[in-house]
Amino acid sequence: MEFKDLKELEKYLEKQINDSLKTDVKTKTGILIESHIANDVYAKTAPWEPKVYNRTFNLIESVSGDMISNDELKIYIDDNIAQSHHMYNKNQPLEPYAEIVETGIGYDFDKPYPYNQPRPFFANSVEELKDGKAKEYLKDALKKRGLNVEG
Repeated sequence: MEFKDLKELEKYLEKQINDSLKTDVKTKTGILIESHIANDVYAKTAPWEPKVYNRTFNLIESVSGDMISNDELKIYIDDNIAQSHHMYNKNQPLEPYAEIVETGIGYDFDKPYPYNQPRPFFANSVEELKDGKAKEYLKDALKKRGLNVEG
C-alpha cells in the first residue's frame, strides 16, 4: 500500500488502530475480565456452595464493553444479569452486585465467609492490562491486520 503523504498514512494507521480497539482488543479484554471473574471470584469460593440460592455464574455473562474513544475502553457489568438470582427479597432493588463482589462491602453477613471477602476481579484485570496486556492485545491485532509492529 502506498500513501501520497504523511497525513494519508496517519489517517490509515489511526483507522487500523481504532478498528483493532473496537474488535480484537475489546474482545480480548472481555475474555481477560471473564477469566478474572472465574479465578478471582468463583474459584476463590469453589469449595463453598451457596445454600440460599443456586450459583448461576451470571457475573461472567454480564460483562460487555464498548470503545468510548481512541484510548478508552469502557467495560460494563449488567447488574440485572449478574444478580438475576437476587438471593433474598425479590421486591428489594438490585444492589450493585459486581461492586459488592469486588470490594466485599455490602453483604448482609457478619461472619467472614469466603464469599463476603473482597474478590477484586476488576482491579486485577485493570492491573494486568496496565502491566502490558493492553499493549500486547493491540500489537497482536495490528499484526493480524498485516502491520509490522515492534516494541
